[in-house]
Amino acid sequence: MEVEDVHVEGDHTFTPMDPVYIDKPIGHLPIAATMSSGHAAICLGIAQAALDAVAELGRSKVNVDPVPKMPDRSFNQYTIAEAAVKIDAMRDHLHKMTGMIWHLCLDGQKPGPVELAKLWSTSVTSARTCQRIVSDLYEIAGATAVYESFSIERERRDIDAMMQHVIVQRFWMEEAGKIIFGLEPSNPLFFL
Repeated sequence: MEVEDVHVEGDHTFTPMDPVYIDKPIGHLPIAATMSSGHAAICLGIAQAALDAVAELGRSKVNVDPVPKMPDRSFNQYTIAEAAVKIDAMRDHLHKMTGMIWHLCLDGQKPGPVELAKLWSTSVTSARTCQRIVSDLYEIAGATAVYESFSIERERRDIDAMMQHVIVQRFWMEEAGKIIFGLEPSNPLFFL
């Protein structure tokens, strides 16, 4: 939607930098870090869908070439097994870190720099790792991956689009690294 020459009263607008008016746990969640974790969860879903699609392809694809079938190649076996364990581990850790933040808020506490660094690091690492997983799975799918009828074509496009969002860019890891070194982050959105 686009509007031109319309005056909007200030009390009908907001920015994430505005003070929190909700004195409940949900009002104390760090918006940017929580948004990053939600973004990472979507990336995990995309990676899981890609894993499922490639596993099914390996079970059902008819091999016409005189080369080993996709599931018979040791590189493919390793890649799909590693992808499965990474997705599960990242999902569990992301759940643990978002739960930690939520329980702090439930207890009336504001998440501190260390907790936020953990959530940011988990979110960004999960998203970036999912992009690599989908790329690896796309590679082992072979020529089938380029057809729109095979879902990994969309999953690769979707994960690449997700990774363009500012909320999972590399600089958030740098900010989290500053906390680990005992420094202050320079991006004011880190604590938002």
